[in-house]
Amino acid sequence: MPPTQRELLRLFIPLALSGVFFPLARPITNAALARSLTPALSLASFAVALSLTMPIIAPLFGLRQVATALSSDKDMLRRIRTLSPFLGGLSTCILLILSLPQVYQFVVVKAMGIPEEVARIGAPVLFILALTPLLSVGRGYYQGTLVHYKKAGPIGTGALMYVLGIALTLLLGSSIFTVEGAVLAAIASLVGQILYVVIVGIPSLPIIRSEMPERSVDIPDDNRNNRFLFLFFLPLAISSILSALIEPALQTGIARSPSPTTSLAAYAIAASLGWLARTPLWNAQ
Repeated sequence: MPPTQRELLRLFIPLALSGVFFPLARPITNAALARSLTPALSLASFAVALSLTMPIIAPLFGLRQVATALSSDKDMLRRIRTLSPFLGGLSTCILLILSLPQVYQFVVVKAMGIPEEVARIGAPVLFILALTPLLSVGRGYYQGTLVHYKKAGPIGTGALMYVLGIALTLLLGSSIFTVEGAVLAAIASLVGQILYVVIVGIPSLPIIRSEMPERSVDIPDDNRNNRFLFLFFLPLAISSILSALIEPALQTGIARSPSPTTSLAAYAIAASLGWLARTPLWNAQ
């Protein structure tokens, strides 16, 4: 039986709220960076490091859609659980390599043309953000399960805790410790993501243990293999990568403007507000 309009709204509203809370972290982070000792430099370096993570992390967002569509039973969920950490670990390894000072210097300064003062701060920021892929696949795994079983409420709560965790870490970090703004922003992002995974993970476990059958008739036996999973995931990954490449491409162009550091900082603020406006609709997927 198809869902009623009421059921669709009950499922979508927490997802829409998560689409508000999750991107709200960017303007909050930018507000904190704007109050650091070197605001333009901190805004620019954090934005550049973040843009380098996006083409590597973006394809992992498709795993949430895979989990949403295919987590009908424990057998398929085990296959998704095998694929997710592998892809997340691979992305983390790539980010760790990129965060090596020599590699980061080559990619950011030589290839992208970012000013050296910005690149100097960016390498440790990227090193901290390297755990993001593993946290992202964990969140997607649990979110997909919750949506498949029409219990999306914890997703909105998780996004709220994500943004509150970031705000609190930024507030305490800037008050107690002397940490470069962009580095503190990366640490705050990590804290928020850990909270998000915990909030969506806890209510997912009873569903997996008690409500999810071992095998269901929804998925044919021919589709119960890693090849099917990968081919299901691949077009989602490719489209996400192509979309995410826009950000570093734009920054490469901005780096060649008359005042690159200030321009990169200004673009980071404008982009975060644009992202805040459009992200709630993405969860309609």
